[in-house]
Amino acid sequence: MINKLNHIIIFLFLSGVISSCNNNQTYSDEIKTFRAKRVNYLKSRKGYLNLVGLHWIFNGTYTLGASQDNDLPFPKSFPSNFGKLVITNDSIKFNFDLPVLVDSSNNYSSYIFSKNDLDHNFSWKSFQWFIVKRGENYALRIKDFENYLISEIDKIPAFTIDTSWRINGIFKPY
Repeated sequence: MINKLNHIIIFLFLSGVISSCNNNQTYSDEIKTFRAKRVNYLKSRKGYLNLVGLHWIFNGTYTLGASQDNDLPFPKSFPSNFGKLVITNDSIKFNFDLPVLVDSSNNYSSYIFSKNDLDHNFSWKSFQWFIVKRGENYALRIKDFENYLISEIDKIPAFTIDTSWRINGIFKPY
């Protein structure tokens, strides 16, 4: 009887150790997967590693281009004078010195749209820019899909995974 009880205790102990090791491995794998997905998102077209410009804009006329003399300087790959942006109370108008692709379909040298219709993307070479609204303010966001950061960053610096910091609990929605 005692021998059988010892076997049961040893079995339970070993089962706990084995399942604990598996849980720690699962925990580590989850964190590694999260980190990999985070880097992949940052490198994606929606990520922030391709962001090369953000300019707050208000009603008025702005010059665009690579020259630092422009009101809204663009990356150095652009021509010195690339065009103008005119913003009124209800519309936004781009005038470009070179044709650009609008909404991935047609080339335009001039394009006007309502401030209520900001779903337009402008493309030239590896660059894309568009207007975003944050609260009552507008900004011009510029992305470069060939930005060197996209290929240089493989991981985000982080502390090593330490399973002793793991807290077990039960999630109960509020």
